[in-house]
Amino acid sequence: MSTPPRILTIAGSDSSGGAGIEADIKVITAHKCYGMTAMTGLTAQNTTGVVDIHPIPADFLRKVLSAVLEDVGVDVVKTGMLTSAQSISVIVESIKKYDLKTIVLDPVMISTSGSILLPTDAISNLCSNLIPLASLVTPNIPEAQHLLSYYTNPNMLPTTSFPIDNINSMADVVDLAKRLQEKCSTAVLVKGGHLPFLGDGSVARRHKDKAFVMDVLVLSNGTVKIFSSPFIESNNTHGTGCSLAYYVNHDFVKSIANGTLSTEKFVWYLKQDYLFLVQFARAKALLTYKGTTLAQINDCANYLTGVIRESALHVKYCAELIPGLTERDLQSTPEAPTTTAYTRYILDVGGNGDVAALMVSLISCSVGYQVAARNRENEESSVKTAQGNTFWRWVEEYASEGYAKEVQTQRDILEEMAGGFGMTQVEELVEIFRKVTEMERNFFSAAVEAKFP
Repeated sequence: MSTPPRILTIAGSDSSGGAGIEADIKVITAHKCYGMTAMTGLTAQNTTGVVDIHPIPADFLRKVLSAVLEDVGVDVVKTGMLTSAQSISVIVESIKKYDLKTIVLDPVMISTSGSILLPTDAISNLCSNLIPLASLVTPNIPEAQHLLSYYTNPNMLPTTSFPIDNINSMADVVDLAKRLQEKCSTAVLVKGGHLPFLGDGSVARRHKDKAFVMDVLVLSNGTVKIFSSPFIESNNTHGTGCSLAYYVNHDFVKSIANGTLSTEKFVWYLKQDYLFLVQFARAKALLTYKGTTLAQINDCANYLTGVIRESALHVKYCAELIPGLTERDLQSTPEAPTTTAYTRYILDVGGNGDVAALMVSLISCSVGYQVAARNRENEESSVKTAQGNTFWRWVEEYASEGYAKEVQTQRDILEEMAGGFGMTQVEELVEIFRKVTEMERNFFSAAVEAKFP
């Protein structure tokens, strides 16, 4: 039995459970890692704000770190809210003493209202001594602006956060991330959830115009990667930064976007995806049957229509790549084991579960394709013309507004259902989502690994 990765989170405790150490442990556990904690502070807070903070003494923090590091050991350290310069010094001391190599630093320093949570000496210690030891720094936009301000002029730190209305476009966020990375000399991921954009890349100033959000990763060698996703209207945002996960970023999708995938492998994938869509359509027909209201049945029926349209595009695409190939040829293609496993699992969920379970088993594919395609749209290595990349049309299809509307319909159906979920049901649905996401990854991997005579 393999040993799970050991992850130590050094952060504040959130009494409401939505952020801080409590959220970190949930994410660590969900990814099948072993989580350990070292608290820097106790908070009295809820989803509306922080009432009070009780810092943990630095000497006690030192004892906690020593106890964990000398016994269990640690593979990755993740830091969150650090309450004082003294606590930061203790963490720096421990990283050096125990030769810890992988440090993910979330510089929690600005409240939702714009107040600075860290005293000036703590920010100075963070920037001068802890950030140089980090593998990755993950500020949101206000925190990135504040850190850059320190590096530019350490003696003139503002007492409140900078207004984000001085950022007008995606290019401004990329520039902010690049300038911060140059100053701190480690990889930087600027989280852009605070600032939704319009479809043309400019900042959405009106609520109704919010189309998507983006995160910008600048690696230590200066390489820039952009991750974008549709803006999701939600009141449940407390602690979501702690749960940041990478979107679909499989090598198969990258090779489609940069045009390096062989035509043989792409056609193999299209054939298997056609077979997948046949079973997917059956599952969506079952979803329509399981609908409990006329409105829900109508939405699910429209959802099914989208799959029929998608399968027709596959037939057309295959015929263009291999002249003379017909739909009958696709139908006679043997199913790969990964295709069979994936589709039969979904049908099994549909046969034995309720409408919510089936909906969750279906939505990973839809949302994953959309996010993967939109990420590739913004990636510098992508070859974005039909002349230069035979497969670029695939990216355009799943990044299109038409496909986005189909995905939004699915989101709306699931969102409407979610209001009545209990904790046990949520846990069951999370497990279903985990399984189908894993199967989706295996589906892509099978295309990459396909062998031909």
